[in-house]
Amino acid sequence: MQTFFIQLSSHQLTKRMRGRSFAAILRQERGWFDLPENSVGSLCSKLSHDAVHLGAVGLIAGPSVPLLMYSLKLSIRMDFGRSFKESDALFAASQIAVEAISSVRTVASLHKEEHFCKRFSDALMVSHRQALRNAHIRGATIGVTRSLPFVAHAVVLAIGGWFISQGTMNFIDVIKVGEALVFSSAMAGQAMSFAPSLAKGKAAAARMFKLLERVPAIDASSMTNKKAIEDLNEVRLHDVHFRYPNREDVQILQGLSLVVSKGKTLALVGSSGCGKSTVISLIERFYDPEKGKLVG
Repeated sequence: MQTFFIQLSSHQLTKRMRGRSFAAILRQERGWFDLPENSVGSLCSKLSHDAVHLGAVGLIAGPSVPLLMYSLKLSIRMDFGRSFKESDALFAASQIAVEAISSVRTVASLHKEEHFCKRFSDALMVSHRQALRNAHIRGATIGVTRSLPFVAHAVVLAIGGWFISQGTMNFIDVIKVGEALVFSSAMAGQAMSFAPSLAKGKAAAARMFKLLERVPAIDASSMTNKKAIEDLNEVRLHDVHFRYPNREDVQILQGLSLVVSKGKTLALVGSSGCGKSTVISLIERFYDPEKGKLVG
């Protein structure tokens, strides 16, 4: 029953956090999605794994955690930083895979299959090397915690036998104390074996709450100062400067000014990359100009 209700609460927490994270993602402005760390693969991976790791925190809340809190703290401190590094490496690998699969025709036409396979393998190797380093520490942690009940039992019987021989304690009292200590040690050992999961859960919680607390630069859900398109007489751009968030070293628009009147047609003509689509994105307010005004 204990395991059932812990798992049930874990699944409920996972479901709730996935829903809140997805809602937070939908609120973000278009420029936020242009950043490499917010690619489709990375966001899907966060929704898939972070909520599950966060739910794993619930498994740690057993009745015996306070018994070995200091040992847990040391183990978590060692695992916490590594969990971030492992997750970042897996997110990077997911991003490469999504990038290649979504543009598979282009990749095949350029014969770049081996290139993307190598990039994907290199990204996974970072996580693999990190996992190998963690394996020794986690192995030692689990070994110590699994042996703890037997060590406690041996110590209790040795000391209890000496007290019995001295006549200061009777056999029944020794067994009572011994079984209580052994049982609590076993529970503490089981709790410590979840230390890596707690570290992952803590890292996942940090990422999820960072997403939930982020205020989008352009809130599409806000109804403040919204106008119906029928009420617009013109769209005016005045001295607009703009660079994409993921390419801040490339100036796309530099002092652009134009007026589009209601019922009129305006053609934007130029070579690829000159900013035609950027102007439309600004009018649709996917982005805000870094300088200048856009008035409708």
